[in-house]
Amino acid sequence: MNTGLQRDLVPHTVVLMLAAGRSRRFGDDKRQAALGSGKTLLEQSISQFTSLGFRVFVSLSAVSDDDLLAESLIGESVEILRCDRAGEGMGGTLAESVKKIGDDASVLIALADMPGLASETILLLQEKAQTENIVFPVYEGRRGHPVIFGRQFIPRLKNLSGDEGANQLIREYASSCVSVPVTDAGVVRDVDTAADLVAVKRWLQARSS
Repeated sequence: MNTGLQRDLVPHTVVLMLAAGRSRRFGDDKRQAALGSGKTLLEQSISQFTSLGFRVFVSLSAVSDDDLLAESLIGESVEILRCDRAGEGMGGTLAESVKKIGDDASVLIALADMPGLASETILLLQEKAQTENIVFPVYEGRRGHPVIFGRQFIPRLKNLSGDEGANQLIREYASSCVSVPVTDAGVVRDVDTAADLVAVKRWLQARSS
């Protein structure tokens, strides 16, 4: 995809990376787990979007446990959102974060534990995005991330609550959804456990070689 098209597309969408929660199954703060590339899991997930020129917001909890993590991201060219509602679950984090971002752009919802997205996949999703649709990738029949919500859905995102996140909007507005088939396994590879981290490291190394 040419860089001219990339520059035209990126300003119409901002990235909201959800990083306010910790995985109980991982046993530690997985966001700061080392990937072996010199970056942490969160840093690598962020760089997938900053390298393409997106404006990136990172949602962290408002509790003091996340203070050091927020400080560590100062050099990552991101804007930090501290969320008081993070304890409610993903829905509360999303609603509070979107209210802080505003209504001027579509919102790409990204997860902090998915470090293997291909640039071509991200730009393909952005190319399909419109004000009135919801765009997500599908890999081998599985719906993946990230998901782009057009500006029409911003008011609904602001009213989310609980732990389900935006899945309820995808179900409710199925007729507005655009599923994009991709060959990029990165859209379904997340890190929930220490074993997942090992597997993702091996997969990234194999892909780069």
